[in-house]
Amino acid sequence: MHEHIIIMEPVEGRLQPSAYELISFVQRLFPEGDRDILLALPGADTYDLALDISEAFAIDVVAIEDPRLLYPNPDLVARIVSDIVAKNNAKTVCLHHSPRGCQIAAQISEAVGASCISGVESIAHQDGKVRFTRSILNGQVMTRVVPLRDRVALTVMPGAFPQPARADDTSPGRVEKRDGAYRNALFFPKGLVKSEKDTASLAEADVIISAGRGIEKEETLSLIRAVAGMFQNAAIGATRSLCDMRWLPYAHQIGSTGKTVSPKLYMACGISGAHQHIMGIRDAQLIVAVNKNPNAAIFCHAHYGIVEDLNAFLPLFLEKYKKKYHS
Repeated sequence: MHEHIIIMEPVEGRLQPSAYELISFVQRLFPEGDRDILLALPGADTYDLALDISEAFAIDVVAIEDPRLLYPNPDLVARIVSDIVAKNNAKTVCLHHSPRGCQIAAQISEAVGASCISGVESIAHQDGKVRFTRSILNGQVMTRVVPLRDRVALTVMPGAFPQPARADDTSPGRVEKRDGAYRNALFFPKGLVKSEKDTASLAEADVIISAGRGIEKEETLSLIRAVAGMFQNAAIGATRSLCDMRWLPYAHQIGSTGKTVSPKLYMACGISGAHQHIMGIRDAQLIVAVNKNPNAAIFCHAHYGIVEDLNAFLPLFLEKYKKKYHS
């Protein structure tokens, strides 16, 4: 029996490095030694990966193998893991915060009668209870949440917790192979659509000029593109809200549900600084923020902040550049 279940989803047989942060999260969630962890590893062929993880971190792993899990299949994962939660009478289910993770957590919470808390950024122990911190209103307000039920399904922000230390114990955890075919699924994913070629440079760009909803008008993107044109090896990024408005394709999205980048210069234009976006730029060497709201959360993370209207500042910035280098 296992009290705590972690779900890590390999895609085409590979795990994102940040997936292992969930192990650290559960270890910090129960610092008194209650670390009875079971890792659920759904995929088409995950047994060898399960052996590696059980040996590295000395935790039990169940390899859930089904050809329908080669590509993301959140509905099927939720159905199978709900059975595992019920069988173990587990109290905690943890996933990474992503659109898939939120769908799985919500579906599991409905199936097993659990509270559901998304986007957890930190935890605190107080009065014998665990309090989960998450941000709302684009990172402008931090809230502490206490689940009202004994069982809880959580999604954890990527980057909020460190990578776990490898186990000193030489004895690996137990590994079980489980067939997912006994469970019906609503669909069978056939493949993944790769990002556009012209936006693949985000991961390799030395300079990224990003736009958020604070640019206010789609036409302001012409200024963003002009600023990017000032630099060699530059790319254009965006927040999820801007992509949701269809002003830029989702391939430009930076953040916990988009791309993680590490440029030499990251210029945030009209970006409020929601935690989800900050997770995607935490490795940037230099962050410059331009926002007319002096209380924007982005200024807490920027090396340099400019409190000014973009439509006034960017044209002046471009004019100064042209006079200095092209006059």
